[in-house]
Order: sequence, then structure tokens, then C-alpha cells
Amino acid sequence: MKPNYELIFKRSPLALMIMDTSFRIVGANDVYLKLLGRTLEQIVGGYVWDMFPANPSDEEAAANKDIFQKSFEQARDTKITTFLGPIRFDVTVDGVYKTRVWEINNDPILDDDGNTVYIVNLARDVTDKVEVEDKLKLVDSILDDLIAKYSEENNEQSNRNLRSGGPREGD
Repeated sequence: MKPNYELIFKRSPLALMIMDTSFRIVGANDVYLKLLGRTLEQIVGGYVWDMFPANPSDEEAAANKDIFQKSFEQARDTKITTFLGPIRFDVTVDGVYKTRVWEINNDPILDDDGNTVYIVNLARDVTDKVEVEDKLKLVDSILDDLIAKYSEENNEQSNRNLRSGGPREGD
């Protein structure tokens, strides 16, 4: 039995989008479409940045868009997979930009002559992971501050006790 590659792509648990070498979208699977809140009909044939414009109210958006674009171009031109992330790039859901952080692979697909004909974009939404890591860093910082404060107070009390001949063992 010959594998049904179209079905494998469509039903893959990974979020996959395919672009041609001009960065026009030629396909996306169900997971990708769900992740980005789009239908295949909405994005196929469209230039990637027309389909997923940068958030105009995010100061980093233009720079991050350029990083994505360079990654696409590098995958196409060098024929080597490129990796990004975590990198913020907001997406619109029902016309409203939602903050998203991504890890991205851009994989060139070569024809029999070794020319890049497609780029497969594998997107992983790591927004929740990054938010949890940020919160853990904050908690860690607060704990460090509390420990430092407690240690300082404890040292001051010990020094006062020593100077005053304060409480001694067995007293």
C-alpha cells in the first residue's frame, strides 16, 4: 500500500505551512490553521506577510518580521533548515492581535536537481511556556530578595548579640 502523503501532511500533529520560493502560501495543515485561526481558503495563494501582518502596536514587530524573513530567505538560499525562537510575533484572532511567542523551523524542500522549490514552516506556539518561565524567574528573584533580607537581618541580630554579650548558649 502506497502512503497517502497528503493525508499525513493534513493530519500531522505538527503545525505545518508550505510556501513557494516567493513566500506565497501553497498549503497548511489543520493544526497550523487552527493555531492561527485561519482557513486554507483565506491564506492559500497569499504572500505570507499579507496573510500574517506585523502588529503595528508592537515596537518589536517590524524587527521580528525581518528576522522571520531572513530565516525564510536563508532556508531557501542555503538549502539548510533554519531555526528561530523563542521569538514574539503576534497574530490576529477575530481581528484582534494576540501575543504569541514561537519556535520555528524553516525547512527547504529540494527538487531532483537540488533547487529549493518549497519551504515548510513548522510553528510551535511556546507562549504559555515562556510566560511560565518568566513567572518562575520573578518568583526566583523575589525569593532571592527575601533570603538576602532575612540573612542580613539575622546577621545584624547576631552582631548585636555579640556586641552586647547577648544571648549565649545555655543562658
